[in-house]
Amino acid sequence: MKHLLISSLICMLCHPLFAQVASQDKVMSTSSNIREKLVELALQNPDLEVADHQVQIAKYNLKKAKGWWASNISLSFNANEVTVKRLEGKNQQEDGRYYPYYPIYNVGMSIPIGGLFSKPAATKAAREKVNMAQAERDSKYREIRASVLTAYENYLSRKRLYTIQSQITESAYNDYLQTKEKFRNG
Repeated sequence: MKHLLISSLICMLCHPLFAQVASQDKVMSTSSNIREKLVELALQNPDLEVADHQVQIAKYNLKKAKGWWASNISLSFNANEVTVKRLEGKNQQEDGRYYPYYPIYNVGMSIPIGGLFSKPAATKAAREKVNMAQAERDSKYREIRASVLTAYENYLSRKRLYTIQSQITESAYNDYLQTKEKFRNG
C-alpha cells in the first residue's frame, strides 16, 4: 500500500512536466501550420498569377513552333460545271463526252527547304522560353515564400521581445510599488 501511494504521488508530481512538453510540441505544430497557411494565402498574389500566365503563353508558343509544318498542307476543291454535274450523278456531258477522271478535289503539300533548318531552332528557342518562364515563376514563388516566412519570424521575435519587456516592466513597477510602500511605512 505504501509503494502504491508513493508511486501515485510521483506520477502526479511528474504529470505537469510531461504536459508542458506536450504543449510545446503543440505550439510548434500550430506555428508550422500558421506558417504554411500564411504562405498559402500569400501565393494568391497577382504577380504569381501573371507568372503562371507567362508560362502558359510560352507553352502555347512552343506548340505553335512545333506545328509549323501543318501550315504547308493545303486542300482545295475544284468546282466547275463538270464536277457539279458529276456530283449530281450526271457523268456525261451534252455532247457525249465522258469525264470519269476529272479531279474533284486536290491535295497539295509544299515543304520549304529553309523551314527544315530554321524551324527546329525556333522550336528549341520556344522550349527555352518555357523553361525560363517556369524558372521565373519558381523564383517569384520562393521570393514570396521567403518574405512571408521572414515577416512571420520577425513577428514572433518581436512578440517574444514584447513579452519579455512587459515582464521586466511589470517587475520593475512592482519593485517600485514595494519600495514606495516601504518608504511610507518608514
